Amino acid sequence: MVVVEALTSSAARSVIDRFGDREPLTQSLGYAAALQERGFSCLLAGPAIVLLKPGEGGVLAQMQRPRALDLGLLEVIAARTGVTRLLVEPALRVVLIDRDERRATLHFGPAEVERSRERLLALGWTPAPPSAHTRTQVIDLAGGLDETVAGFSAIARRNTRIALARPVTYDARPLDAIAPEEYAEVEALDVEVRAEKPYLRDDRALRTSLVRGFGPRGFLITARAADRLLGVIYLLLHDRVATYFAAFSCAEARPLRVPTGLVFRALACAVAEGCDLFDLCGLWDPRHPDRYPRWRGFTRFKQRFGGVSVDFGPSFDARLPV
Repeated sequence: MVVVEALTSSAARSVIDRFGDREPLTQSLGYAAALQERGFSCLLAGPAIVLLKPGEGGVLAQMQRPRALDLGLLEVIAARTGVTRLLVEPALRVVLIDRDERRATLHFGPAEVERSRERLLALGWTPAPPSAHTRTQVIDLAGGLDETVAGFSAIARRNTRIALARPVTYDARPLDAIAPEEYAEVEALDVEVRAEKPYLRDDRALRTSLVRGFGPRGFLITARAADRLLGVIYLLLHDRVATYFAAFSCAEARPLRVPTGLVFRALACAVAEGCDLFDLCGLWDPRHPDRYPRWRGFTRFKQRFGGVSVDFGPSFDARLPV
């Protein structure tokens, strides 16, 4: 499979449909538990999770990739919690339950997004700037690791061979099997990398919470040379999708092609754990060219591993009763 920008092929359509059928990571209980540690309240609106956090203007609420929007229930939650704003970032496929409990499925794939957008605008919802990434790269793992690697670009295949030939050891272990002193080493590497790239966000606290939230369903992928930790990937597994949630490596790792070696080891881990999709979690999106302009470089890096570029639908401020 090659990188697909215009999502027209049947193979690409199959990947998008399967990805849309899965429960998004942001709707998992492990992710909700991590955010609760970070000061959010998490409520269930039917099968969907609503994140609540007090702000200066009142209670702010957010739904990240919900697969169901129960309008009546959302209004009850808003009335009882004092929500003043609800930002909704839909999943690729959403069941809309109106106030009379009638159901309709909204699709936010490339062919249906405009019709679904109009349906939400008709409710009085208004377009809003997104908070999460709006495009991602999804790799099909159903054919196994060899077939996945065959779908890499020529550059990625060459860099994989170089990475695996270097004196670097790659490992994958469950998040809850890592000793505290090793996590301290990971955080020291993170500080080193952010000193080199000060524009990177400091998300150490969130990663610590995710370790507790995912435990055996998350993996730390590491690269070492002798006693030196060179790079890591935090890999989170949910609903047979492996998500490349966070990754960083030091400057001396790059000539050794460690970033590519880490992705290869993460893909192997995902296949071994029974996942059939791999989410590279965030690309620069030409629909929002001013958001994350520094992502262009690692967008090219991610797309070299093949797969399908998937666009999420637009974000909305939901109109709620005052």
